[in-house]
Amino acid sequence: MTEHTMAAAAFEKRVNYGRSYDVFRREFLAGGRECVLYMIDGNTDQDEIALLLTRLMACPAPEGGGKREVREILGSFMPFGEIKPLPDPDQAVASFLSGVPVLFLEGYGALMVDARNIPQRKSTEPDKERTLRGSHDGFVEILSINSALLRRRIHSEDLVIEDLKAGKTFKSDVLVCYMRGRADEAYVESLRKRIAACGSEGLVMNQESLAEYLVKQRFWNPFPKVRQTERPDMAAAAILEGHVVVLADNASTGMILPARFIDFFKEANDYCFPPFIGSYYRWIRLLMIFTAVFLTPLALLANYNREALSPAWDFILVDKAAEIPLYLQFLLYEFMLGVLRLSALNTPHNVGTVMSIVIGAVVGEFAVSAGWASPEVVYLMSFVSVSVYAQQNLELGYALKFMRILLLTSVALGGLGGFLFSASLLFLGTARMKTDDGKPYLAPLFPFRPKELSPLFKRSRIKR
Repeated sequence: MTEHTMAAAAFEKRVNYGRSYDVFRREFLAGGRECVLYMIDGNTDQDEIALLLTRLMACPAPEGGGKREVREILGSFMPFGEIKPLPDPDQAVASFLSGVPVLFLEGYGALMVDARNIPQRKSTEPDKERTLRGSHDGFVEILSINSALLRRRIHSEDLVIEDLKAGKTFKSDVLVCYMRGRADEAYVESLRKRIAACGSEGLVMNQESLAEYLVKQRFWNPFPKVRQTERPDMAAAAILEGHVVVLADNASTGMILPARFIDFFKEANDYCFPPFIGSYYRWIRLLMIFTAVFLTPLALLANYNREALSPAWDFILVDKAAEIPLYLQFLLYEFMLGVLRLSALNTPHNVGTVMSIVIGAVVGEFAVSAGWASPEVVYLMSFVSVSVYAQQNLELGYALKFMRILLLTSVALGGLGGFLFSASLLFLGTARMKTDDGKPYLAPLFPFRPKELSPLFKRSRIKR
């Protein structure tokens, strides 16, 4: 048995040829040399493979017998742009299992022939990050398409897209995208090392598995440290600002690192309007975030101190007490909002939203009619639920929810003192947080830098 056939036999055993129904082999001669081509059914472009086989089988042996030079076969009879030698058997197996056909050529070894045809969906606008104007494309689950979407927007020689491997048992492709000269090189090197040393079995949950490994976070801390987007234009804008975008294979979401607290308020819709209108929407978004955190705790505090308020605040007071204490009413509606969100997520898209609205209205009306809840509580929690959806980041929405519940509990236990204590504790705890590159999470709010803070309130003009 020759070295060529031994290598092919060892490869067949590792990829379960003969046991896996979708692993195929094709033997043929090219220039007098034995060739074996392995491919995975469903991940291979049959037209490309037919062209490859046609050209290689047409390669004649030298006159008088013998074998044609490998360099001549590769240079004249391989009609593919991406051909890569695979001297390492592990690398050959990893490439094959990712869908790439592998060719064993006598006298040369294994070759990667990129004739993949991986099933994919169209690049459509993500539901969670829709815009009124501008581009309406989005990332898909194929890395080559995602990198092309970034290249389409950034025509610069400084754009670097590095291909790394992550995972211990099976390797997954990870792209690290950044601008040379704008991104922090020390931070990029830190990301390279962490991705290479990823201790998970593999990226089963795609970018979420990688995010949990890359960015260390305490269990009880709900604030997100990874900004995620499915929009190529948002990712490209972040790269131009000096951030790093990490794309995982089989994931339609890109991770923007590092991420500060104020970075989660940036949206593409702000640039769909003139600067004044874009700034106006930013003010509304900030006001809604403040409302989502403090409206119900302040309403509970006001009802506990009714005699200290002027008549101007009567609109926030409960006129008629219900059978359930006010604090428990707020908690029950918090629980109900979570249930409605989960039910909408697990219900078919065309009926999920309608069902949540109908159930919310029916439950609220029944609770008020039965005397279990006050109408003011229903109105306040409805406004809070709308305020949460004023910002796009899902993780930040849950962080605001937990902050609101903590403040509600503090008011119920300690009144005004409990509210001030918990609010101060939340601010100090968040101020101590660091981003992934070790900088303050609340910057430029803390430490306070007014010049850097102005873009949060004012949408600046695009530089000419």
